[in-house]
Amino acid sequence: QQFKAREGGDIYSKADEKLEGFFSGRWNFGLGPVWWGVAALSTGVDFNFKVFSKPYGVGAGNLFIGFGFDLVYYTPKSLVIPIMANFAYEFKTSNKILRYVGILFSAGFGNGIWNDYDSVYYYYPAFEWELGMNMIFHNKFTLGLGFEGPYIPYRLYFSIGTIF
Repeated sequence: QQFKAREGGDIYSKADEKLEGFFSGRWNFGLGPVWWGVAALSTGVDFNFKVFSKPYGVGAGNLFIGFGFDLVYYTPKSLVIPIMANFAYEFKTSNKILRYVGILFSAGFGNGIWNDYDSVYYYYPAFEWELGMNMIFHNKFTLGLGFEGPYIPYRLYFSIGTIF
């Protein structure tokens, strides 16, 4: 049974069970739209640890701190592996479909594996960052929307994923 009732009638789901533990892992796939002729496709995994929880009342939710690894392909010819520190607060909702809405900030270091512009191969390190919003549904499905970039001319991103 996906939905269960707690004492007091509060409904919770498998997403609650994963987010109420000490550890929460996430897999995601992202897409950044074309911006100045560059699009981004990414896949990654995050490992987050709960450091604070407020189970009931106004502002109920969980604070997570962790890290993540991504593999990002920027068109036309660039591949980067960012390693990011994550900070997220996920607010509980009373909605039967959408269980958590959270804010996320990530920052880290992106190491370019290869970059082939004008047939010149070179590696470049860059500061990477992300600021966005996550939505977590009862079935552990996640949607994300926000801004990211190695530079201040940032890109809008969209991601889908799941909690494991």
